Parts: sequence; C-alpha cells; structure tokens
Amino acid sequence: MRNVLVMAAVWLIPLVAVFALDAPQVSITAACDGDTTCVRLDWISVAGAVSYQVRGRTQWTGPDSLLAWTDTTSCQFALPTGWDSLFQPSRFGSFNVVAIGELGDMVFVPAGSFTMGQAGVATPEHTVHLTYDFYLDAHEVTNQQYMEALQWALGQDLVTADSSSVQAYGVELLNLDATNYCEIAFNTSTQQFYLVARSYNSGSWGPGFAYPGGYDPADHPVKEVSWYGAACYCDWRSLREGLPAFYQGNWDQSASHDPYLAQGYRLPTEAEWEYAAQWDDERSYPWGNESPTCALLNYHDGGSYCIGWTSPVGNYPLTGRGFSDLAGNIREWCGDGYGSYSSSNQTNPYGIAGSPSRVIRGGCWTGDDTNVQCAHRRNSDPLYASSGVGFRAARTVNP
Repeated sequence: MRNVLVMAAVWLIPLVAVFALDAPQVSITAACDGDTTCVRLDWISVAGAVSYQVRGRTQWTGPDSLLAWTDTTSCQFALPTGWDSLFQPSRFGSFNVVAIGELGDMVFVPAGSFTMGQAGVATPEHTVHLTYDFYLDAHEVTNQQYMEALQWALGQDLVTADSSSVQAYGVELLNLDATNYCEIAFNTSTQQFYLVARSYNSGSWGPGFAYPGGYDPADHPVKEVSWYGAACYCDWRSLREGLPAFYQGNWDQSASHDPYLAQGYRLPTEAEWEYAAQWDDERSYPWGNESPTCALLNYHDGGSYCIGWTSPVGNYPLTGRGFSDLAGNIREWCGDGYGSYSSSNQTNPYGIAGSPSRVIRGGCWTGDDTNVQCAHRRNSDPLYASSGVGFRAARTVNP
C-alpha cells in the first residue's frame, strides 16, 4: 500500500490543497447544497494499485475515518455529520487517499527508529532501529480468512482436525470446542470447516444467534487460536502464494532464523507491532493521546462492556498509519519469545529464543483501559487459546 496524503482547508468555496505527498496532480473541489458540503477528490493513479481508500479527519491530530473505497482515481462524497460546522466559518478537514496494491489490505510501514516502551507501562524505555520496510495486515485476521486457509491446509495434508481441535506438528492450532468461543467448526463427515455464531444464554456461550438478534461471524477476528495456529496460518498464506514458508515447525526466532529475512508471511515482531501502533509521534494509544472510550475501541470500560463480544474488524477509527483495532477487540500474538527489556539501543530485535512464552500485544473486548497503550505488553504459553486473542500477519519488504 502507498499513501497519497492530502491536507486541505475546507470552506464552502473550492478547497485549496495545503500540500500533497506522492500526488502532484491532486485536485480538490467543494460545493454547498443546502446544509450539505460535498467534496470531490481527484488524484493521479499509483502504479500497482487496484483500489483506493479515502480517509479523513476533522483535526490536525486525531483518528481517521474511512469515507469511501473506490477503484477509480476520483471520489465525491458529502462530509460526515459535524464536519461542515465544526470550524465555522473557516472549516478544516484533512484527507488521506490510500492506494491498495497487490498485497491486498496490508499497510506499508517504512523503516525507522523509535523509542520502545513507556514510563509506567513497559520499562526500561530504549531506542529501537528497524532497518527493513515491512507490511502489516490492516486488520486482524478474520474467521473467514482463517477458515479458508484451514480448508486449504487440510486438503494439503498439513493439518489434522476433529470436532474439537485442529492440530499440526503435534500441537493444537485452533480450539474448536463448542463450549468455548471459537466461531469456526468442523464437520467430520464432509471434512468441511464452517462458521458459527455464538450466543450468550444463562451464563454460558454456545452455538446460535448472538447479540443483538444475530450476526455474521465472517468478519469478526478469529479467536481460540494458539500462537502455533497463528504461525501456521502465515506459512499457509505463503505457500498459497508460492512463497517460502518461514516457520515449518521451527518456532524460535534467532540469528539463524531471523524473521526480518523471511521472504514470506510471518507474525510481526514485538518491535514492529509497537512501531506501527504508535506511528509516528510516540503516541500513547494507537488512535492518539485521547483517553479510551467506547467510540475509539471495543473494550471493557471498567463498568461494563462496550459490546460484550468482538466486533467486525475495521469498525473503529484508524491509527495514524491506517490500521484498525490495534487496541481493543482482540489481543494479538507477536512472533517474539517473551523476555525483559534491555535499556540498550537495539537493531531489529526479535525476542528471546527458547523462551517458554510468547508476546501478546493490544487490548481486547474483555479487558479494561490498563492494557490498551501502544507500549503495553503481556505474554502467554504458545498453546494458550482464548476468546480474547487473535493475530495479524506481517511481511518484510525486500528482505
């Protein structure tokens, strides 16, 4: 993906572009029809792009909202409610056009340096240098994506499955037990995976229609997946695209098994995850420095659940780089073996080889606001599977 960034001052007369990055021929116009302000954006095509996302915000800092998705280089839309009166009489808005390329909805993150950790959250703070550009999934891997990959892997004899579990390499990848929260099930007669909704009745979850009045689990993040299940998904994704699989049962990241040099998909390193989340201003939360609310993420606000279950991916304001749900909805596995931080500067860190636990990042629908900062970290056994943990995949650019 490449960003075509346009910032403009918005009046009820033609807009004037303040600057344009990677888009020297951007044209912006505005028109007023009664109480509605319409904006038209035109931009030059980006090589390799198959579609474009139009995002916007009403402040210099703050979360982006997805306004439109188009396969053309032009877009016209009415400003969302509140935009046309927020900064009377001179109205401000910024627009970010993101080119979606051959890697689908992965976001490009350029190499760079940042301060990893945060006082009172994860210490000691230390400088990390990432020397490789990388792609990271724009959103968490969904039930639909994981189920399709599972079906392919089963057909390739890469996994075994029964009604309660999917396994490979002698470890469990996905807990299918119906008494738990997994939204993927397996028919042993037809050898087919399928999706199920979950409902909450009399204090327990089970198959059926869930809140409120039913939902489609396809776009909800996959859950009840172990670290091994997340790593194997990355391998399946690589193999399906003709790329070398990185893990293949070698679970440790080390100098001899360096994730930054992988040619295919893999889990992000902990450093890459935090770097992407706080892009590029050392913000406290993925959306900025505003305190968590149910409008910004799906979590437990200390008194009640915002929703009480996961939400479809991409339902909340985007991060500075264009990711969704890096805090809230579901926590995410990283590739690193967990260990204490060092205060020394580090280049392309990949965690502790041989560690008995793996890093988990981000908050979830059951967690409160004490674990949704960009720097917050936790860990668990790689066999751990729950309704609050999923993942997203990464890939190095030109390793």
